[in-house]
Amino acid sequence: MPNQQAVVNFWNCETLGTVELLKASYKSRRFPPHLHEEFCIGIMERGKADLNYRGTYYPVSEGSVIILHCGEVHSNESVEGAYKMLYLKANSVERIISELVDRERGIPFIERPIFNDVKLYQLIQQLHKSLDCGSIKTQQEILIRNTFSFLFSKYADPHVTHPSFDLEHKAVKQVKEYINSFYFWNISLDEVSKLTHLSPFYLSRVFRKELGLSIHAYLIQVRIHRAKNLLSAGCSASDVAAQTGFVDNSHLTRHFKRLVGVTPRQYIQEKNT
Repeated sequence: MPNQQAVVNFWNCETLGTVELLKASYKSRRFPPHLHEEFCIGIMERGKADLNYRGTYYPVSEGSVIILHCGEVHSNESVEGAYKMLYLKANSVERIISELVDRERGIPFIERPIFNDVKLYQLIQQLHKSLDCGSIKTQQEILIRNTFSFLFSKYADPHVTHPSFDLEHKAVKQVKEYINSFYFWNISLDEVSKLTHLSPFYLSRVFRKELGLSIHAYLIQVRIHRAKNLLSAGCSASDVAAQTGFVDNSHLTRHFKRLVGVTPRQYIQEKNT
């Protein structure tokens, strides 16, 4: 379904590391399966959407709160309306949690991605507005901690679950680490299968089963994430394409718009406004 009358704004706020903010409004938009390296928290201000997260479909309606863990594959089957999102780096969220509970721990797991909670919605709305308008940093930090304290105390599993480290999981972890280090190369399936000592077919099946994405799709995700960082740092789209392994600018633009919702040029313009 074509994208119509889209209004998308990205910008950064230097609070607790870099927090990326998003305001988006779509007449109709679909996003393919993808993931974010950041912890994502947001609200649906009007309209509706259909979210596929961890193999389950969730309706998203006006007033819904959206929570997406780092690295969890999801797809937005349709978006019609307006929403706001905050993207926080994992180490920033871990720091918030450790301060709240006064000890080191990972990010507690929240199983469901969609909540209808008026108080949480209002907290996120206030936080987004505070970061948007450049409020005093101490006020922003208080709002961040209040929001996450309420979120995790009410909805998180108190026990941090660690993934199993069997042979298949180790193979997937190896491939992810390899791609994150050499994403700018023309990585082949044979190359990573030799790395893990698994057959290409078996490795492909294991990777998709665990992550929900093919190895190639994950490679594109990593390249796009690095492209966003380079664009934010002031690099031109053509330089970014060369540095992230895309054939040319049009190749970068096609994948960037498919996954981010705007072209690299539009993304740069939004960052600079």
